[in-house]
Formats: sequence, C-alpha cells, structure tokens
Amino acid sequence: MNKNFAAVAIVFAILFGTAFQCGNENGGTDTKRKNTGSGSLTEEIVKQKITESIEKSVLGVTGPKSVDVNFKSIKFGKSETPSRQDEIDGIRSDIYYPVRVKYTIVRHWNDSDQEEERYEDCKFFIDSFGEWAYRFQRAG
Repeated sequence: MNKNFAAVAIVFAILFGTAFQCGNENGGTDTKRKNTGSGSLTEEIVKQKITESIEKSVLGVTGPKSVDVNFKSIKFGKSETPSRQDEIDGIRSDIYYPVRVKYTIVRHWNDSDQEEERYEDCKFFIDSFGEWAYRFQRAG
C-alpha cells in the first residue's frame, strides 16, 4: 500500500510541477515573447493576426490591389483578468494580454499609394478553439 501511495505521489508531483511552471523560457527577460502556458504570444503572432484582419477588411472588389502592414513597435503588458464588459465583447478566456501596437498600413492603388499610421491597444487571448485571437481595446 505504501509503495502505491508513493508512486501516485510522485506521478502527481511530476504532473503538477509541469502544469504549473511559470515564466518564459528566457528567464523573464524577453520582451518579444509572453508565455501563457498554452503557447507563447510572440511579436510574430501579433503581426500575423493584425495583418490577416487588415487584409480581410481592406482588400475586396473596390479596394486597393494590395496592402502592406509595416510594424514600428509592439509592447506587451502584464496579463489581466477579463472584466464583464470584456466577456460581452467576446473575450471568453480566463486571462488576456494587453498589447500596444504602432504600425502603418500602405494601400497600393493602381495609380498611387495611401499610407495610414495607427496606434492601437489590443487584448490577445486564447479562444475556445485554442487559437490566438484579439479584440481592440475600447476607448475610455
């Protein structure tokens, strides 16, 4: 009986120790990566998600022939717990990561280019499908 108890205790210690590891792989000094336990939120993920969203909203039948998104800065904030308003806005996660992004959208028309500079605060979270998603932060 004691051997079984000891074996179960060791298994639980290993499982819980692995499940509750904190911090990122670089000792907490990497500002380009935010460790979430479900995968790391990186600058590349932020760029990919925002670029996909802009391309979907800008390109179309009457839109420009192409669009470029040039990122100037990406800053990660401390993780936060969603408020009731966040849940109403679609953040269905136990935690989200504030991200401040500065970027330029360049729309390429047939005869000219149009630039638009944006500064946005976003809330990144893991959605119910286990994928990264985000919402723009409401002003005020």
